[in-house]
Amino acid sequence: PSFLFYLVCTPCTPMFSADDDPEYLRPLLQIENVVNRLDSKSLAKRSALNVSLLEFLVVHNKYEEKLDSVYECILRHQEIQFVIEAMNNLKDGALQKFFKDINTKWTELASIINQQYDNGEKEKILFFYYLFKYVDIETLEVINQSNLLCGFIDENVFDVNFFIGIDSYKVCDIMKKFGILLNSLGEKNEENQNIYEEIYKQNLYKITESNLNSILNSQYDIRTDSNSTDYLKEICKKVNEPLYGYIAENLDLYAITSLKAKWIFNMSEVYASDVLNSSQIDISEKKALIVSGTGELCDILNIRDAELILELYQSKKLKINAQNYILGIEENVVHNIMSQEEAENYLNDLEDKKIETTAFDNLTKDEIRKIQLFFIQLENVKESVLKDILLQLKCCIDDFNLSNLSFKRMQFLIEQKYISMSEEN
Repeated sequence: PSFLFYLVCTPCTPMFSADDDPEYLRPLLQIENVVNRLDSKSLAKRSALNVSLLEFLVVHNKYEEKLDSVYECILRHQEIQFVIEAMNNLKDGALQKFFKDINTKWTELASIINQQYDNGEKEKILFFYYLFKYVDIETLEVINQSNLLCGFIDENVFDVNFFIGIDSYKVCDIMKKFGILLNSLGEKNEENQNIYEEIYKQNLYKITESNLNSILNSQYDIRTDSNSTDYLKEICKKVNEPLYGYIAENLDLYAITSLKAKWIFNMSEVYASDVLNSSQIDISEKKALIVSGTGELCDILNIRDAELILELYQSKKLKINAQNYILGIEENVVHNIMSQEEAENYLNDLEDKKIETTAFDNLTKDEIRKIQLFFIQLENVKESVLKDILLQLKCCIDDFNLSNLSFKRMQFLIEQKYISMSEEN
């Protein structure tokens, strides 16, 4: 039997060795008598470690000095097992104070627990649960060496249910303080509703297929099917909601996620050019988006990468409008992004498709004349395509030097009455 056993059963305090094995969970009667007969020096010995005794000291403030002796013993002997036994057996009030005290005094404890217990072990999960619940952010900041808290969440927390019973605002404050994003929200229910909605509103989750499914389903009653759902199209309907703003600020992350999940990527949506211009996405991944995407990009002039510009024309993922096939073609040839031959091929690929009419109100007369001359000199462009382009540019040539044009092109311009019969012409 331990020293504490003899202490309870005998009228006087015996001598005992610091090497006596402690009996953490041995029930103690007349605990107050025991405490009063023990001095701080005795309580600082390992054989005095007992959960019932600890609980008594924790809940009675007048024994603060003796409680500090117990804490000193725990730290000196690195009593991990006693901490676990106390965690599992102390009642709420005592547990809260003990957990805050021991982690404030022993700031390496959480790191040791993280290393000694495997991911998913109940002792480890419960320890970190109480860490989030009872320990203040200032202490957590000292504890959080080597991004400890974020690493634990990433490897052990699989939905918001982990945080049930913890103040939702405190959870979010901790997550924001330490840059923690939840891998998976899980499904919202009555029990986890408060923490689910707070984490959602404060954008403290990773942009993943499962999380977007969960949010669209639970917050907006939109049932999704990854094989047929354009997630961003659904999200863009929620302009005034947190989800829209979060995705809009993290299109890079969304694009990477959509590639992994093989979601629909709609080239015609306003977000497409932002995604394709992202510096966080590899060029090969962007090309994969273009190839697999649906719809057509509205404005090639918004794309910065020359390699992607050619990919868009080659893949025919461009809307047939003036931005892409008049202004875009001219600018990309002038800036040597594509050759004249490539431009002629892309235009001829239009065949009988008409270029969507647009106004050129933002261009000066000189700028329009420059564009007219550019297209007139593309000798290999089909006349039907050229006619469509010049009609939109309201072509009427009265002061161009036409000596370098072929006879066939000159004949076409005269027949279509694009050349005014000036003295120079």
